[in-house]
Amino acid sequence: ARAVAANPGGLAFERGHELTVALGVEDPEVATSAGQGFGAFGAASFGGRLVPRLGVGLGLEWLRPSRAQLEPDPGKPFRLTLGAAAALWRNVGAGIAWHHFHADGRLDGVDSFDLGLSLRLGSHLAAGAVLRDLASPGVGGARVQRRYEAEGVVRPFGSDVLEAGLGGRIGETRGDVDGWFRASLRVARGFYLHGEVESRELHVLADTGVGIQEHGGRDVRATVGIELSFGTFGVTSLAT
Repeated sequence: ARAVAANPGGLAFERGHELTVALGVEDPEVATSAGQGFGAFGAASFGGRLVPRLGVGLGLEWLRPSRAQLEPDPGKPFRLTLGAAAALWRNVGAGIAWHHFHADGRLDGVDSFDLGLSLRLGSHLAAGAVLRDLASPGVGGARVQRRYEAEGVVRPFGSDVLEAGLGGRIGETRGDVDGWFRASLRVARGFYLHGEVESRELHVLADTGVGIQEHGGRDVRATVGIELSFGTFGVTSLAT
């Protein structure tokens, strides 16, 4: 169900119906991530025989960014996401997602679009690509840059016993380059371990007393967690 926000192309592979709720709790003084928030995501699929398979998704997110560290103040925005994807072939899905913000700050009324492509190359390989913030307007005088993301995934044993993914992101305006490696291991039936390491380029504006200066650098973060699956219900906990 979270494919509607992560990669709308993945909605084409949805089977049946799915509902996901997510809660993020973070340090409100740290502005290098999306901040705290709560989200609910749903997905459903149709067709697949006489007509091409179609997947649709809905996302409702209440966001709480680090307002004290950001300029202009983004407020406490609510983001609505609608997505749809079609199966071009049996193993290829292409989709689009529309995001709409409602807020008491500069984000109010802002719309953005994502395009996604997802490929399942048998049981061992998969790949995905996303173009984020296509044709998005500026926010508070700041330009929103388009971002290009791609990831390749391998399952050496052809199952979810072991999965590893390597991905990257490029920002169009500043040429930022980010990258990540993630892996998951099925320890026992219904019990998984997850891990990820990500390196992200940062651009921070700081008031030095003699003017505003931009400071660059990289943010390296590690995430670990566990997932318990009970068939039709599951729960995941992650720490970064």
